[in-house]
Amino acid sequence: MKPLPSTDEPQSSVWTRIEQALHKPLILVIILSVLIVASIRALQVNNTDNLFQSRANWNVYANHRFPHQDPIEMERTVYGHPAHTAFLTAPFLMFGAHLAAFFNVSFIMILLIGEKRGWAALATMAFIFSPPVIYVFAAVNMPGVTTALGLIFLLAGKRSPMRGYAWAMMASRPQDSLLTLMWDGLRAVWQRDWGAFLFAAGLMLPTFVTLGHWLSILPTSSTELAINPAEFYTLSLPINIGVLPAVLIVAAIVGWRLTVITLASGRPAVRLRSLETITLTERFWLVYVVWLLLMPYFLLYVLWVMMLPLRLYSPARTLLAFVLVMVIGALTLSTIVYTGSWFGALLVTLVFVFLTPKTGITETVPPQAA
Repeated sequence: MKPLPSTDEPQSSVWTRIEQALHKPLILVIILSVLIVASIRALQVNNTDNLFQSRANWNVYANHRFPHQDPIEMERTVYGHPAHTAFLTAPFLMFGAHLAAFFNVSFIMILLIGEKRGWAALATMAFIFSPPVIYVFAAVNMPGVTTALGLIFLLAGKRSPMRGYAWAMMASRPQDSLLTLMWDGLRAVWQRDWGAFLFAAGLMLPTFVTLGHWLSILPTSSTELAINPAEFYTLSLPINIGVLPAVLIVAAIVGWRLTVITLASGRPAVRLRSLETITLTERFWLVYVVWLLLMPYFLLYVLWVMMLPLRLYSPARTLLAFVLVMVIGALTLSTIVYTGSWFGALLVTLVFVFLTPKTGITETVPPQAA
């Protein structure tokens, strides 16, 4: 007589099945969506920015006019984005702050998860509750829809139409990605990807047509970027601590990432990293570190960009980064104050500067994207 099968499944088998389930993209999408929806219901969702962004979308598609032709907009110019932004962001922003928050955070988390699956992907989802992402919920601006979505395509090695689309989306907030766009544009020239330029130019045609108006409303004085927590607060290092200290800090960060210190005959030796050891993710991330820390317009709802190396982390390293970011957030980012927020943003950046390995990291990227 054969023994009856045991109803007590071994614990290892249960964990194996969970691990297998977490390797299925559909399961990950469902878990991610549930967590984001739950967060939207639990956290504060501000509609201030989304109101004028969605108004710009409705002006284009419902009223058939450029945003700046709106009489209310003419009285108080708050729509400072290039005109093509209103055309491209409409599906994500024009249906209310809660749906806009969902799309923003979804694209950010898809970017931070990258190609990770299993426990590493699940651990990354914890960052939905981290201060850099919570500020995205609170502000409901558009960097997740513009910068994150664009980076998803660029880091996937897309070319021609999709690369041009990524550029056009990222150019919707040029203050976030100008240096990145210039750098990837040079890469496209090297790769002879002329289709990307043509497609991006077509998508950005509304901005070219209205370029004179857009340039006329851009800030022209440092007084327009004055630190005022009630109206405007930047995490920019030059504005908070001065140009020279800011440049020295950024130079030290870049120098640290581009060099490796080894022991030779008991003495430390410094050598430059080979290009092959610097992943495409790290290259994009370093461009953002230089640009955002040194430019005057670096706000809390863009801080998540500094966490881009999460795409490369193991589950343990991801959880360690999460704990460190949460501690920094509790100490320095709970409120927007002059003496703390810029320092908290710098500390978050330094977590990934020192936690990201310089060797042994691999990234599956199409050859033409490297």
